[in-house]
Amino acid sequence: MTRSWKKQATSAYGLSLTQLALNAVMFAEELPEQYEYEMEFKNQINQEVLNVTEAFLEGRDILETVKSLRNRMEEKMHTVISYTDRFLVYEYALNRVERRFDTTKAEIQVSEQELLSMLIRYITGAEDYPTMNVRIQEVISQLPARLTKKKFYSMVKDALQCYVGGSKDTLDQMMYMLRMSGTAEALEEEAMVPDLDQMLSELKAVSFKEMDGETYKKSCVMTEKAGKVLQELSDYCSSMGEMFNSLYVLALTKEDAMRDVEKEDRAFQILNEFCTIFKERSTSGEEEWEEKLETLEEKLEALEGLQEEYYERYLRMDPVPEYQEGEDKELGLARCVDRLLSGSIFVKPDEILQEQKIVEEEDIEQAVEEYIACMDPVFASSQKPVIRAIMAGSLSILPVFFHSMEDIQEYIVNSLGSCSDPAEKATCMELLQQIVENGDYALV
Repeated sequence: MTRSWKKQATSAYGLSLTQLALNAVMFAEELPEQYEYEMEFKNQINQEVLNVTEAFLEGRDILETVKSLRNRMEEKMHTVISYTDRFLVYEYALNRVERRFDTTKAEIQVSEQELLSMLIRYITGAEDYPTMNVRIQEVISQLPARLTKKKFYSMVKDALQCYVGGSKDTLDQMMYMLRMSGTAEALEEEAMVPDLDQMLSELKAVSFKEMDGETYKKSCVMTEKAGKVLQELSDYCSSMGEMFNSLYVLALTKEDAMRDVEKEDRAFQILNEFCTIFKERSTSGEEEWEEKLETLEEKLEALEGLQEEYYERYLRMDPVPEYQEGEDKELGLARCVDRLLSGSIFVKPDEILQEQKIVEEEDIEQAVEEYIACMDPVFASSQKPVIRAIMAGSLSILPVFFHSMEDIQEYIVNSLGSCSDPAEKATCMELLQQIVENGDYALV
């Protein structure tokens, strides 16, 4: 099917309206609890979801409001990721000392040499190079990290060489991911959840060298609780992002879409009902709420098959071309809508992709210098187990920097051989063995 703005707007409008109705019902199902952890910013966003949905149903212009709300959710998601990376570092470090305090853990039956053979077979048994690289990164993430800062930075620089000749934005994205993994990205001044900041402070104050069983258990409870809170927040931000994307598309297409009045009315009925029960949630008893929710869910039957119908119709259209100087307004709208429907929740919909700067060796040098400048203070203020966790996590997201299987083998041998902590080594070997077993490779 050829692509014209009218046809695209029609399919996109129908698809987004259906998706908004479906997501609104799912959102309503969660309203009685609104997740286990009550947070003020979620209450504000929930109210604004109601306001902007009502404004859309009334035919008002919601574009700028939706843009603003969507940007806020993206900022919150970045904060969630930043918190998550911080707690993952402590979870990693605590995991490596588990065997000091848990005497029920089984001893490792496989030798280092046997494990090495298993890992090499696992890596080389990949069907293609991308899969092999993923397996190498899996292995690196669990190996003991016994590196000087100088060696670590050198490995980062070597891995970044693959970006020379590529686009600058790709290198910038990798450096952002490295800073996040290294806990060097700043958190927003006003915490999303004050408890998370308190837990981070307590974890940072824990001495891994003098840790006893009680402190270990308390620290594990904190990382587990933080993980649950952050998973809820991540799910919430994603859910809100999807709803705002649908509203964004509707705002862009409503004037030009050829609407099926009957199908549109079905979705409008659901959205109106959603707004009604949303406003009545605080005064409804549990039984009354369940009845309202059941009625709302029954109305979803009227939308059965519509999402698939609109989506298939949309996919049959020709691709939207990238930005061209002097293009008309409709092409810009078409590209914006296409990005919003791409499945990437926080994609930049109205970004014009200009010709990218090509990465040169000087760019790598500058990127590494800036990375060292932001990581040195982190390393200086962190305990060794935390530093090792940061290094292992950072190396595991870098492009593979080994030149041969011999290099990989040498890295594995050196990593295991240089680990003098029996508890940490045993845990690492156990996790590496699990990676191989999960890959359905026979043990030697």
